[in-house]
Amino acid sequence: DCPDRSTVFVMAECCPLRAQCARELSEALAADDVHKLLDPMFDKCCDARCEVKERIDGRNRPRGAARFGVRVNPWRAMARDVYSWEKVYHGTKLDFLSNIVSLGYLLKCGDETPQGEVVGSRDMEKVATPDNTWRMQVKFREGRVQADATAAFRPREFVFVSPSFAYASHRVYATPNARTGTKVILEFRIKPGTYQHGPQTVRDRVSDPAVPDDEFEYFTQRHGVMVLTGIIIQPRSPSRCSCEVWNLAVPRSPSASDALLECPNAARRWAFLRNLGLNPLFFNHKFDRCYCGCTRLANYIQEGGRQYVLPKPGTRFALHVDEARASALDCFNFNGSWHTCFHGTQVSAVKSVLECGYLIYPGSVNVAGQVIAAREHRDDGSRVHNATIPSDTICVSPSVRYAAHPVYAKPCVLGGRQYRLAFQFKIKAGTYRVFPSTLREVSADQNQDFDQFVPNSEMEWHTRRHGTLMLYGIVVMDEPVPP
Repeated sequence: DCPDRSTVFVMAECCPLRAQCARELSEALAADDVHKLLDPMFDKCCDARCEVKERIDGRNRPRGAARFGVRVNPWRAMARDVYSWEKVYHGTKLDFLSNIVSLGYLLKCGDETPQGEVVGSRDMEKVATPDNTWRMQVKFREGRVQADATAAFRPREFVFVSPSFAYASHRVYATPNARTGTKVILEFRIKPGTYQHGPQTVRDRVSDPAVPDDEFEYFTQRHGVMVLTGIIIQPRSPSRCSCEVWNLAVPRSPSASDALLECPNAARRWAFLRNLGLNPLFFNHKFDRCYCGCTRLANYIQEGGRQYVLPKPGTRFALHVDEARASALDCFNFNGSWHTCFHGTQVSAVKSVLECGYLIYPGSVNVAGQVIAAREHRDDGSRVHNATIPSDTICVSPSVRYAAHPVYAKPCVLGGRQYRLAFQFKIKAGTYRVFPSTLREVSADQNQDFDQFVPNSEMEWHTRRHGTLMLYGIVVMDEPVPP
């Protein structure tokens, strides 16, 4: 249902200012399908004349620019009440726009992009260390308060935004395009209580009466607390706006309803999930599937050159995905380049993963402000044997049996039964490496495979790249508590 490129920008033809900005945006996204992630229904001009017409406070609003809407998952936005969060901005380069929009969130310094490139910082440089590794040092650029300062810096620490559009659009952050002089500023919503704030760090101070002096910069370590809602294009010489009104109405989607679960196993497992207090708006029951044996299904399906092993004997409860992003990336095309995988989890982690919408790496901070710890590697007969997995790696498996192993999916006992959970993902081909099992009882040198459809030598898939996993379901498995 996503519009093509011509549809995305057709609404700009009625206004010279919007048309001028749309041309710049179209060129920046010309080589990608990222235009499918835009929502022309919420394209707006940002001009003083529009503010006068609507009698709104013009402080801290873009001027001489056009805002292009970004498609937001309505179910996740409603579940988290995203449009009540504070609006903030982040200046960037036109060259970076396509990658940021396709990913949907900002990366920290040192993170790896879907293309395998390591994100650096404009104020940072690599410094060699005696052990042939590298660390990052701040080397402040011209225009900063500490222009000649050099200081130690911890990579992957914070992302920065500002409540002030004037500050975010400063040339230090929103670097003008070398050819056209156009600036790009991203619009986000940020969850209250998840960030710290500080004063300006640019030498030529920005004046913004709507923002206190000590709150020009917001910075956060937490994942999943910002939602990208718009792209603002600000030309060096903007055309005159001729729009009638500027209406920023927020769409509301109808509430979700529970599916009719006729299978007793599926009904019992859904009752368990509801008992966890999860917001039902996260779920899309249209795509719920039960694999307990109540229906006749094959054991696997061919998918992108690999086998998609169905999650038997579990029940998959589908989640609402960002349909625009899924369409742009072609995630659910069985003849495409995405593969199905699973990641075992424990009950206490489910809510934060659903709110964030993706897995985060060990050492990162989640939505609730908790640091994600790496799994232990103790050789005690039940845990992972002597295996070294880099801390900046996410592990998934093509086998739900392996992902839901008690080592990964800690059982939760309720009503005389123990339940185990695993998230279901699509992962982009070519962005992960295949490894053997790291569980003692699923050793690669055993004669019999743990899962008859997945060799022990190919049981784990590891990736360091962000934006290569699409979460779309939770698989629930249960069994009686052993005597």
